[in-house]
Amino acid sequence: MNISMTLPTREQLFGDSKNQKILEKSNMKADITDFAILLGGKSFNGKGIYFTQTTVMTNTNEYQPVIVNTKGNLRVGGIHDRNIGSRPCLISNNKGINIAVFPFEKVKEKKGIMEGYFGRYPQTVVNIKFSNELEQAVYSSNIITTGNTFTTDSPNVYENSSYFRPRNFTEFEYNGEKYIRVVATNISKGETLSDGRVVKSGDAFWIKVEPIKWIFNRETNIAITKNILFAGVSYYNLKNFIDCYFINNIVNKNVYNYLIEKNKIENIIEEKNSIKSSINTAAQKEFEKEMNNVIVSVAEEKERLEDRKKQLEYLLANKTSNIDHKGFLK
Repeated sequence: MNISMTLPTREQLFGDSKNQKILEKSNMKADITDFAILLGGKSFNGKGIYFTQTTVMTNTNEYQPVIVNTKGNLRVGGIHDRNIGSRPCLISNNKGINIAVFPFEKVKEKKGIMEGYFGRYPQTVVNIKFSNELEQAVYSSNIITTGNTFTTDSPNVYENSSYFRPRNFTEFEYNGEKYIRVVATNISKGETLSDGRVVKSGDAFWIKVEPIKWIFNRETNIAITKNILFAGVSYYNLKNFIDCYFINNIVNKNVYNYLIEKNKIENIIEEKNSIKSSINTAAQKEFEKEMNNVIVSVAEEKERLEDRKKQLEYLLANKTSNIDHKGFLK
C-alpha cells in the first residue's frame, strides 16, 4: 500500500535537516471538535492537545509520546493519557504518488497550504433547540438509522491502562443530514463545547456528521486533518484504532483501499506516458539533428555549385580558351 493513514511525527510537523515541515507555525495549534471533547479531550479556548507518532526516553527510562499542546508547542505526554486527541494524517510512501491527487473534494489553496475534504466523521454539536427536535423525533420514531456506527474507546479518562473497550454510536438520518447521539460521562464533565454549553454528566448531545477537512503541502506529500477529531484513545492503542475503526468510520475501508490502488494505477500510467513522451521527444530530436545535417550538406553543395557557375560565366565572358572539355582551367 502506497498511501497509509497514521499520526504525524515530530519531524514531519516541525521539520529537521531531513524533513520539510507539513505546516506553518500558525497551523500547529488545532481546534478540537465537540465530539473529541465529549470523548475526554481537553480544550482551552477551543484548542486541544494532540499526539504525534514520535516517542522519547524520559528520565524514568520509559518511552513516552511527544504531544503538541494548545499553544502549538511540543511537550511530552503519557502513553496511557486519555485526554489527548489525535489528528490522523495520510502519507504517501512512494515519491511517485503525490498526495495532492488523492480524491479530496472542494480543494482550495491559501499561502501554499492546500485544503480539501475527504471522508466524514461526527464533529459539531447542534444547538439546544434543534437537539430537542431530534430528541422528539427519536421519541416519536420520526427519525431513521443508517445502519452505520462510529466506534471509540470508552474508559474513564483518568484510567491508567491500555485496555480498549469499544463504544459504538448509532448514526441517525434526519431531513437528509446525519447525526449521532452522545450521552456525556464524567470524562468530559466541566468542559465547554463550541456553542458555549458546559458539559454535565448524563446530558445528551447531538453531534452532526460532517466532511473531514484536510490540509496538505504538495512538497511534503502528507495530508493532516485540520482539527482534532477524537480523543479518549491511549497512545498505546492508537495504531490499531486507526487501522481497525477510524478508517472504516470515515469511509468504507474497501473504498479507501480501492481509491489507493486506483491512485497507484493512475500514477503508473502517468509515469509510462511520461517515459513514452521522453522517448518520442528523444526520437524527434535525433530526426531534427539528421535533417539539419542534410540541410547543411545541401546548402554547402549549393554554394559550391554557385561558385563553379560564376567561374564558368567569368571564363566564357572573357572568351578564354584555356579550359578543358570538363570545364576546368588547364
